Amino acid sequence: MHLALQKSYIKQKAKLI
Repeated sequence: MHLALQKSYIKQKAKLI
């Protein structure tokens, strides 16, 4: 997994919360 992809995933998760 690329770091950029992980960052995007975390950003999306943070948006949900």
